[in-house]
Amino acid sequence: MSDTELRLFPDERWTISGLQRSLRSGETTCEGILQHCLEQVDRWESKIQAWVRLDREGALTQARELDQQLKAGHWFGPLHGIPMGIKDLFDWEGWPTAAGFPPYANRMAARDSVVVGILRQSGAVLMGKTVTTQFASFDPPITKNPWKAGRTPGGSSSGSAAAVATGMCIAAIGSQTGGSITRPASFCGVAGCKPTFHSVSLEGCFPFTHSLDHPGPMAKSVRDLAVITSHLCDHLMTTSEQWLELDPQVPPRIRQLRGLFEERADPECRELVQRGVKCWETQQAKADDRELPTEFAPILTHHRMLMATEAADIHHEVWQNQPGDMLPKISSLLEEGNRSSAVDFLASRRHQTELKKHFTEWFGDAEILVCPATAGGAPGDDSTGDPCMNSPWSYLGLPTVNFPLGLDRDGLPLGVQLVARPGEEDSLFRAALWCEKVWRREVE
Repeated sequence: MSDTELRLFPDERWTISGLQRSLRSGETTCEGILQHCLEQVDRWESKIQAWVRLDREGALTQARELDQQLKAGHWFGPLHGIPMGIKDLFDWEGWPTAAGFPPYANRMAARDSVVVGILRQSGAVLMGKTVTTQFASFDPPITKNPWKAGRTPGGSSSGSAAAVATGMCIAAIGSQTGGSITRPASFCGVAGCKPTFHSVSLEGCFPFTHSLDHPGPMAKSVRDLAVITSHLCDHLMTTSEQWLELDPQVPPRIRQLRGLFEERADPECRELVQRGVKCWETQQAKADDRELPTEFAPILTHHRMLMATEAADIHHEVWQNQPGDMLPKISSLLEEGNRSSAVDFLASRRHQTELKKHFTEWFGDAEILVCPATAGGAPGDDSTGDPCMNSPWSYLGLPTVNFPLGLDRDGLPLGVQLVARPGEEDSLFRAALWCEKVWRREVE
């Protein structure tokens, strides 16, 4: 088995479901899967710089132990033997969690974060820590976009997205406060999921804010996202084993968004999403569109207020005592937060609370909202890209899934983003699986 080139649509053999079939039939081994990923590390890492720390020997030991368990008839489930990367915000017992901040290079974790512990217990092979931008903010990362030199991989989950895109791991964990899962996943041509706020434990995850941080997975396919998310979230009704084979046949009810910052989006990106919707309509999906409510208009301003003020509160001591070690954009954000008034902060919190109460009514009878995953293809590597298509859903805590649709005129990935009501990941994944399947049948 080999898959060494960048692919917008994955070879099914190298998805979690494909690998589990190969493992259980004896066609491959956990060690063999890991060795393939390590070959991709040897090929890509010097150019891409996705990893902060890679534990080759530890991962090989894990894989060999999991092979022995499989021989003895013990299968831990769909993540058994699956090589994964962990964003360097999540504690890993005995390892540092630096959060992209060099003075924290020796900040050792006493125990696993809840997310790492779940993955370990589920039989995943944990390969190492992936690059995050500093404190999960907006300063450009060292990681490169694997699709084109000089373009950003996105942030802040830069290393996780690039590692999955290049096959250095099968899946990875990221986190999102604005657009830090969806944006890098889309820029690197992979799939990403931001679950409902507070549905995945943040215990042992280095915080950026109090009310906006969301852990979530990145992988090559929607099905893989569903498998991983079902391990991380307790409220999904469909099990990870069921997601391995589930093939939804019922077309979803879709609502498109009018007024979602169209002026900031590349027409090529909007047109590709429109092509996707038309494709789904030809296969009996019900689609309509509706203007966003007027209360939605200031959402980016209020998101920024909460993010800046909460980040300033959390990171106040570092900003006061080690300002020279902080990069310009995170430093500027914290300065902005420190200037914020309590009146303005509370106004933004009130707006968030009220919009959360009423926004789900705006779905009507639609199961999902559809919009571009990003405002366009990856921009230059002096930024991490515009999060305008993502920050609203982080602000509202709604679950999202994104997956690739095609390439732009520069050969860079563009994707679509599906949004559901809070707690409705089951219907979100069913809709996304159906949409991904129908789209791939159309274009491949």
